[in-house]
Amino acid sequence: LYWAMISCRLSLLLSRRQRPSTQRFLRRDFASVVEKNAAHSATQHKIKDAWYRDGLKFKCTGCGKCCTGASGWVWISDDDMDNISKHLKISKNEFVDEYTEYVPEKQRYTLKERVVQATSIDPDRETEFECIFLNGKMCSIYEHRPQQCRTFPWWPDVVRSKTSWENEKERCEGLDHPEAQVTPAQDICDVVELERNSKARKRRAKIKT
Repeated sequence: LYWAMISCRLSLLLSRRQRPSTQRFLRRDFASVVEKNAAHSATQHKIKDAWYRDGLKFKCTGCGKCCTGASGWVWISDDDMDNISKHLKISKNEFVDEYTEYVPEKQRYTLKERVVQATSIDPDRETEFECIFLNGKMCSIYEHRPQQCRTFPWWPDVVRSKTSWENEKERCEGLDHPEAQVTPAQDICDVVELERNSKARKRRAKIKT
């Protein structure tokens, strides 16, 4: 009986000590659920009002046009650097030195370009540029390509309006491709928010520096 009473008292003390911690966890979990529900409701509202609420079609045809033409930037994040350097079996520093260049005014790294003979019908353009990883018309690191490439064409500027989408179709034959499957509006919204949040984080980082 004595040991039973001691055990009962210990259990009571332990339960009392754990109770505040449990309450904190419950409050935190409840707040997390509320936040997720609010975010979901906001996303559903955006989808309802989006011009692409029925989804959009896209299929990469491997034409290589998005990797050639006028000079441009393919921004590289730290995660991209880690992913691609691991795929190439080189160090991160080696990858940065050999395949990227720093853009001071943007405070970011971009993939290097190669200068090639112009293939466009523009008579004023003698040379063009192509991504350093372009091999023929195909990306040599396609499965490990940067996030910027992975998220195309679901960029905020491209899906901002029906007009911006139609303008992009003049440069990319994969948009509204007849053989493409429909990408749900939910998936498009998720990528758009990912891109916007990524840009917001970069802006905040610049302000801090």
